[in-house]
Amino acid sequence: RIGHQQQAEAIYRKLLKEYPDDLGFMNRIGDLCVQAGRLEDASAMFKLLAQKLHRNQEEKKAIAILKRVLRLIPGDKAVADLLVEQLMASGASREAAQIHFQMALHLEKMGDAEGGLEQFALGVSADPSNLNQRLALAQRCAEAGQKEKAAGYFLDAAEAMVLARREADARAALARAQALTTSPRLVLT
Repeated sequence: RIGHQQQAEAIYRKLLKEYPDDLGFMNRIGDLCVQAGRLEDASAMFKLLAQKLHRNQEEKKAIAILKRVLRLIPGDKAVADLLVEQLMASGASREAAQIHFQMALHLEKMGDAEGGLEQFALGVSADPSNLNQRLALAQRCAEAGQKEKAAGYFLDAAEAMVLARREADARAALARAQALTTSPRLVLT
């Protein structure tokens, strides 16, 4: 069976050289790489396929391919960045934020707390309407010892919560900000 997969892949690669814009050949090669356990090769082929789909203005298909690659290789930052770019261009900012949050969790599991915090902040930037995630970002910064940054995020969240008529949550966020810093800050009224 492995020999058949290798033969099939060789044939598809030869055909792809003759017909470089054939998306079906690219997809099949990616599938064969997955079946052979060569996820990096599959990722490279699927990224190329997604880029061609994007150029052909087939955004939904490109996004679906990139999501598949991210499921295969959860920590592939290049794929995550490309997927976020595609999602943002298509107006799916909440979904883009979720990709950043997933990358943050992955990086934290891998021991990269700073990279995880950066990805989490990008997720909040992608979807600032999610007030709970804004608070979570402030808390993460506080836990990382970045008190001034955390205080700023708590203040931003408090202001947004006032606008969303969540006064009790706004007061709690303001109190947390004040507890973290000694520098003068704008007080919400």
